Amino acid sequence: MAQSYIDFLPAQHGDAIIIHCNKGDNSGIIVVDGGPCTNPRLNRFIDVIKEFNPIDLMILTHHDSDHITGLLNYIKNHITDLPFPVHEVWADCAKHIDFDISDELSAKQAGKLADYLESLQSGKRLIWRSDIHSSCGNIEFPFASLEIIGPSPATYRKFMEEFGDKFPNTAETTPMAPTVNPDINIPCRELAARPKSQPNPNDYQQLTNMASISFILRCDGLSILMLADSFPKEITKILTLGGYSKENKLKVDFVKIAHHGSRNNTDNNLLDIIDCDNFLISTNGGSGRSRHPQRETIANILCHPERNYDRTVNLFFNYPLDRIQRYDHAIFNETLDADLNYRIHEPVTNDSDSSEYRLSTSQ
Repeated sequence: MAQSYIDFLPAQHGDAIIIHCNKGDNSGIIVVDGGPCTNPRLNRFIDVIKEFNPIDLMILTHHDSDHITGLLNYIKNHITDLPFPVHEVWADCAKHIDFDISDELSAKQAGKLADYLESLQSGKRLIWRSDIHSSCGNIEFPFASLEIIGPSPATYRKFMEEFGDKFPNTAETTPMAPTVNPDINIPCRELAARPKSQPNPNDYQQLTNMASISFILRCDGLSILMLADSFPKEITKILTLGGYSKENKLKVDFVKIAHHGSRNNTDNNLLDIIDCDNFLISTNGGSGRSRHPQRETIANILCHPERNYDRTVNLFFNYPLDRIQRYDHAIFNETLDADLNYRIHEPVTNDSDSSEYRLSTSQ
């Protein structure tokens, strides 16, 4: 039987993941996001994606530039191919929005993507779904099952109503991060108890992250919770409505942590209803305006109240840790964290931008 596995690609401060799915005699390729640039030296996705034809499902979780750029580039480059090399695309972006602004803004990138997808769908060359939210429930493919857990219908409606009315660049706009992590000398158990700021749905940048497509993927030998850039309160509510709780935890092999490990996108309540020891954090350390992951998120993963310290937590990074912690942004304190029973996994390569990290349950 073929092994299901994940290619966890280096994509600078963005996301680019390829999931190789097998179910019985059926196999399929699912692509989730495409990284922030079109330079293959900086975004491994640009070269790796050429290896797959066809792609069974391509998912744009949301239209931030660090998720959409590689996908938009791929679709633009293959727009005239017959047959088109993608069977189905999920992208919650509005159709026919006219933007008279810079091509660099991620909202305009989403508008362009919508135009391409509308053209391809009208020519019956692919299936485009722009209606993905938690009410979709389980969506079955021959090679995998995807349970949609975000966004909620209310968040989806608000986002689609406002799409095109506001045109910010939804890249990070937080103040320049300090060069030294102020939390590095605070114990993780103390950091994990900090309250979280809640997202503001009237802030278009935060609404875009709230509207991320989040899902649970299940196929033979592999299950993964993909949290995109979502916020935990809404995901927890949807999972709870689905019957998951501290007594009936969601059991998965991997969790892709939300928003590159940003502190307000992971909390104890969500982690307390998940049974998982393997966590993926996608970042090269962050952009100039933010540093990811934040130690507070690591603290939540390692020290949420339901944590079983007899089980080793595995933290998988898609860049070497010394790259992530550059600029003195340390996230681990070996002395304070010594009793927390965790293991760091990082790609070992001389060229940290040119090698994917392959993950499976057989590791």
